[in-house]
Amino acid sequence: MPDWKEEITRRLTPLKLAPVREAEIVEELTQHVEDRYRELLTAGAAEAEAYRAALDELSDREVLGRELRRVEQSVNQEPGILGGSGRGNVFADLAQDLRYGFRMLAKNPGFTVVAVLTLALGIGPNTAVFTIVNTFLLNPLPLEDVSHLAAVNAAAVQKSSQQTDLRPISYANLKDYREKNHVFGSLAGYSFPIALTMSAGPESHRVFAEVVTGNYFETLGIRPPIGRFFSPGEDTTPGANPVVVLRYAAWQSRFGGAADILGRTIKLNNFAFTIIGVAPKGFMGVNAVFGPDMWVPSMMAEQVLPAQQHDALSDRAMNIFNGAGRLKPRHKPI
Repeated sequence: MPDWKEEITRRLTPLKLAPVREAEIVEELTQHVEDRYRELLTAGAAEAEAYRAALDELSDREVLGRELRRVEQSVNQEPGILGGSGRGNVFADLAQDLRYGFRMLAKNPGFTVVAVLTLALGIGPNTAVFTIVNTFLLNPLPLEDVSHLAAVNAAAVQKSSQQTDLRPISYANLKDYREKNHVFGSLAGYSFPIALTMSAGPESHRVFAEVVTGNYFETLGIRPPIGRFFSPGEDTTPGANPVVVLRYAAWQSRFGGAADILGRTIKLNNFAFTIIGVAPKGFMGVNAVFGPDMWVPSMMAEQVLPAQQHDALSDRAMNIFNGAGRLKPRHKPI
């Protein structure tokens, strides 16, 4: 590699620049000329030819003047393209700017780390807040009479605090609440999204599903645009009805919006399920920020839940469901 710094320093000597500023200009011009030299070599030019072409650019007074003005100014300006005609090239400009930016960041690793962490800490929470506001305020869930819906959870009271810790409830307790309460006309349960392996042909994909009670969609007050939701008979016998309802977005992205989607068989964790319906567009479940790809009836819990939760329908100590209740007409929401 030619010693560009020595040649550039020799050409800058008559300008009698301050040592610090001269060093900055030498460094910038060296990088530019090296980049140009490498580009010429990559394009097939001989080493001697590439060397002469790079030196010719150093003789360009316009290029040298531009670098002087850039370093002298107190604010950074976008570096120009050496040997450019002045008309500019968007992609060449972008590549040059990126190289310049990376060089500056590499010179100040401490600042770079702090800047990256600051951006990460700022962007992350703002993205989460925007997602929640966009979901619940700007684009609320397409549910019927939302003001009459209420969440139902267990509450663990902290003795050292007045706050309560909301927790899931077991399926057995959920059944008791549903049968013995006098407040809700309908009480449904749903799990958090769980990861499953879906096979719909030769390929397998990771998907997320919620296990829900048979009255889940009815309680929320939504209607299927395609097919149907779970029937009461599919919520009585464990393992008897392997059916599944797709989220609209999953129908579009994973099945290409196929018109013949109803009746198709897919495998979830290597167990065959039949697609019976598609949820309305925009519906992502009650946990709307992190919605599932599909919903499975609670009676199929053993087939889709992890091995340690196979007794979820009978073990009263296994708390995996959250409740969603629709108030009776005579009860006004609090």
